[in-house]
Amino acid sequence: MKRNYKLILSKIWDAIEAGAAIMCQENKKIVFHKEHRKDFEHSFTAEYDHIADKYMKNQEEPLDRHKVAAIIIVSIIKSNIVTGEAEDGYIFFGNYMLATDIALLYMLKEINKRLILKQKNEISSYFFPSAMSCQTDYYMIFYRNLYFADKDDAWRLNTLDIAERLFLLEYMSLEKNSIDPSILNEY
Repeated sequence: MKRNYKLILSKIWDAIEAGAAIMCQENKKIVFHKEHRKDFEHSFTAEYDHIADKYMKNQEEPLDRHKVAAIIIVSIIKSNIVTGEAEDGYIFFGNYMLATDIALLYMLKEINKRLILKQKNEISSYFFPSAMSCQTDYYMIFYRNLYFADKDDAWRLNTLDIAERLFLLEYMSLEKNSIDPSILNEY
């Protein structure tokens, strides 16, 4: 199936540029690889086509916001949009943080569009649960797990698995904002 990605890719790339600019301003050791735009676009379109053609039925197009956000995450990671040096011997998580931020921003905008259509209040942020066995916040756990999935062949970056976690994050966030998640059902 022939799909037109021009508009969505342009909007996502604008968000990537803005996010990378902030990161580079905050840490001069971070490098934004603007020249990787084509790699990102190729990864995004290939991943979207693969999921839509292999796993979805015709009525499930366009892909839902969770899958698109997961595709954004995987595509940014695969394209290595930002690089840098870790401070104090830690791992550089910048690319994973950027991927997470851009995907969550995309999803939040899409959620709020649907909430407005349903005449509900918009939500301003996500609810990240607290870890029960450590003091690491869930946002950090999320992008750290992306790093491990990317670097460990046994874990592998799995777009549909990431989409499921994003769905659950959205569900919890809606409930924390006293919004019944079922109002966003698209069927």
